[in-house]
Amino acid sequence: RRHTRLQGDWSSDVCSSDLKAEADRQYKRVRNHTWFRDVTEALEKSDPNCMYCSANESAQVEHYHPKADFPELTFSYTNYLWVCGQCNQAKGDSFPTDTLLLNPFDDNIWEHLDFNSEGGLVAKSIVGTEEVDLRGKITISTINLDRLKLQRKDRKSTRLNSSHLVISYAVFCLKK
Repeated sequence: RRHTRLQGDWSSDVCSSDLKAEADRQYKRVRNHTWFRDVTEALEKSDPNCMYCSANESAQVEHYHPKADFPELTFSYTNYLWVCGQCNQAKGDSFPTDTLLLNPFDDNIWEHLDFNSEGGLVAKSIVGTEEVDLRGKITISTINLDRLKLQRKDRKSTRLNSSHLVISYAVFCLKK
């Protein structure tokens, strides 16, 4: 099984001060290998669009938990998202620790997000208050999901979590 190369405990042989650099080095080395295509193909088969914005064709594996802060999750299948370059670049190594970003695999995004009258993605209002959902607000801000290109009247949905079952199944199959 080619995918088991990702599951090895490579981090146990590296001292903690070098872990970030080693995780980055290892990821850059393996992401171009033929066997790593299983990962990208499984993510792409679920939907060719970005898991965050749905507006662009995806072409990059994003680490939900950034490699810089969570090097031990560099090769975790459940940490991979299929995203467009704009969303990946906007998020970068950002990962607010006080308020978690929405995760397309784990969260029902419609509990946190909504559309405004112009078709733009907004944080859901909290009933009975003038406040909005903090996780929705942080996710939109961090990934720049309020960029003008995404503010279209014909926009009916967002990709976040729409293929959760398909992706989860693909990840499950890869782990076998």
